[in-house]
Amino acid sequence: MTAKTNKQLHSSSTTATSPTTAPISPQYELQQISTLKRESTITSNSAKGGHNSFGMTSTTHGEKVSTASIDRNRWCFCSLRVSTIAILVTMFTTMLLIFVAVIAAILVTSFNDLERSDANATSKRFLKAVGDELKSFYKISVTYSSWNDMNNNLLNYRKTFTDEQMDSFMEAYFNPFILKSTNTDFVVVYSTNGSIVRSRVFQRDIDVSSTDINLVPNTFRNLPQFLINNSKNPFYKFGGFIRNNIDGKLILFNISPVTPTVVATETIPTGMFLEGRYLDTTLLLDLAKTVQSCVSTHIWSDTGDAISNKFRDSLTNYRSKVAIPQLDDKSSWFNFDVFATGILSQEELDHRVCWSPTGEANVSSTARFASYELIGDVNGDPLFISRVDTPRDIHYVGLQTLLLAIFLLFGVCIFATVVIIVFIERRILYRVSSLTRRIQDITGTNDAKQRIDLFRKDDDEIGLMVRNINGLLTSLDNLLEEAKEQEVVKKLFQRIATVEETTKNIMNAIKDIVITIGVNGNVLYANTSFYEQFGYSQRDVGNSDENQNNNNNSCLMIGAIFPDILNTLQNTGSTSSLTTTVTGSNTNTITNNYQFNNNNNITISTTTAPVTTNKEDINANIGNIYTHILKELEDNRSHFLKGVTKNHKDTIDFECIITKTYIVLNGVDTIAYVLVGRKMSNRLSSSSLSNTVTEEEEEMLGEFDKMLLDEHERLRFKEFCKNEKSEENILFIESVLEYKALKKPHERMIKQEYILNTFLANATLLNLSDEMFTREVPLIRRGIGQVDLFDNLLIYVETIVCKDTYMRFKQQQTHLMYL
Repeated sequence: MTAKTNKQLHSSSTTATSPTTAPISPQYELQQISTLKRESTITSNSAKGGHNSFGMTSTTHGEKVSTASIDRNRWCFCSLRVSTIAILVTMFTTMLLIFVAVIAAILVTSFNDLERSDANATSKRFLKAVGDELKSFYKISVTYSSWNDMNNNLLNYRKTFTDEQMDSFMEAYFNPFILKSTNTDFVVVYSTNGSIVRSRVFQRDIDVSSTDINLVPNTFRNLPQFLINNSKNPFYKFGGFIRNNIDGKLILFNISPVTPTVVATETIPTGMFLEGRYLDTTLLLDLAKTVQSCVSTHIWSDTGDAISNKFRDSLTNYRSKVAIPQLDDKSSWFNFDVFATGILSQEELDHRVCWSPTGEANVSSTARFASYELIGDVNGDPLFISRVDTPRDIHYVGLQTLLLAIFLLFGVCIFATVVIIVFIERRILYRVSSLTRRIQDITGTNDAKQRIDLFRKDDDEIGLMVRNINGLLTSLDNLLEEAKEQEVVKKLFQRIATVEETTKNIMNAIKDIVITIGVNGNVLYANTSFYEQFGYSQRDVGNSDENQNNNNNSCLMIGAIFPDILNTLQNTGSTSSLTTTVTGSNTNTITNNYQFNNNNNITISTTTAPVTTNKEDINANIGNIYTHILKELEDNRSHFLKGVTKNHKDTIDFECIITKTYIVLNGVDTIAYVLVGRKMSNRLSSSSLSNTVTEEEEEMLGEFDKMLLDEHERLRFKEFCKNEKSEENILFIESVLEYKALKKPHERMIKQEYILNTFLANATLLNLSDEMFTREVPLIRRGIGQVDLFDNLLIYVETIVCKDTYMRFKQQQTHLMYL
């Protein structure tokens, strides 16, 4: 009999001791009897006057409110459902439109400002590149102008330094390779009166330099007067933009006085050195590559230029903002302010110089955003407008962000609308509608037994209303059923008494002892096998209810039956020392001494004779000790206990399993424990070796079981088996014990598969006989994790180990003890 079976049978038997509790529910019988009587009552009432069980006049078929009419009106425009949904949809739609308008305005404004800011930064990078180009000219010009060779040649020109020598000097230092590498279009050496001494012009189309003075820009064939006025200043350096008088080309130039390498205040320059470059497509392409954009220049005074005409009238007061860079070692190009930005039209995409990663010289696209700056000449007058345009990537990112925000907002609003509508529908509208239909159904059937089901566990107003209606129905039903319940209850308890008697007969018929133990350690019930084997009577057990509720020693305690059950406290932290003694030669008292951690000594005496004491605190501690012991032993595992008979003359070894159950005492569910014990002599009854086991071997088998419970002794035995090359048997026994300790069936099935694959692949691993292997292993393979699945095989292996390995182990221990 398994622990589960004992628990079920005992719960049924103990329940019958209380007249207020029944293990078998009478709802079905009550419902059948009530239905028959209610039908007869309804028929009688209808015949007499048409009053239903609610005390109200029953409605006729024509007067009943049709449920179908309610369903038809659920979706009319006057219904609560439709009006609520319409208001919610309208509200969320309006909110969505407002949010979209606000977010669109904010994002569009923000990304437009960001696009303008990026365009301004790109335009400033362009002017920075122009300034860097001018500074490189400045460094080259200073290198040649502040040079002793250049100064001496001009000082001795046409005196000791001939024209041929000057030409050779210019050819050596201003040949095509040097002019090309320094990005210089022309160099001019002037005398102090402004006349040209020598010049070199680099012709890029044919890659040669020319001495023809006619190729020098007309503006620089004669040095401008304001430059001549500064030719005597050894520290004067000047550069900037200027427009050629003849062809109108824009020129970037730099001019410095020719002086010795070391310049002093009293140094008198011997001439002027000018270096220049046209602001042509080549230079613009280099600048466009630097800023990675498209650039274009528009002459301020060119009336045929659409860009210049577009801004000329609006920039009449802008001249004061034009600055001229002062070039020295510490100066930097001043970044001018962008005066306009805008989107380029298709007509404005011409005459641009663009750089692209693919190497295209021109990039045409309608999606370009431009910024405009006004550049002045060396006199401070407006000279040209620089335009830098970039792709509208920021604009498109802004549009994508706006669309994404709108879609997300739309999704959130739709989701919120659906959630709120579903919430109101499920929590309010649907429940009200269902409540109305349910009330009409109950009214139409005149059945006070029916109830309105709660929607889950509702505690709101609708749930309270449902509970009140159900309370009213219950009150009405109780009035109708009060007279009928007594007869039904009487018949029901007659059936329960029959079931109880059957349960007791089954428990008394088995050979194993079955004991029901209270949480305080007192015996509440025992079967016939217990009385026969231990010599107790039912009077020794006493009244179960009284024993359960009183912590005294006048009842039979489990410690008197199994004294060594108290030894389980040695493995816990509740006590620090434990001794169990039998006092006297002819006494029925077993004394257990406990020393608790607080050093308070308590003596527990369990006896079959009445013992009186007034130590209520000690009795409470005794109950706590037994409660702790029973919790420790309730682990679904076998425990080997030595039982003591009533007269203390005989002891019996038992394999016990303790399980927790619930019983009804005095109308209250109470925790109890069921102990099922099988004598160790009966343990071999199911084994094929039972007829060959002697009394000595049976005693050794009991010692072997106790050894398995002692971890230290078990480890020593395992080491002995390892040395004897027979470790598989003890490993198998440990695995089976672990299997039996598992509480969940699926965990036992996993362990079952492991044991089969590890130890039962063939009969030779455990030295099984062919008969045992062919009989037991197939049964185990078909098992589904039953607790006793390996019991027969476990007994067989334990018997083999006891007869051979364990016997030699005991002999070795005895031999070592005498050494």
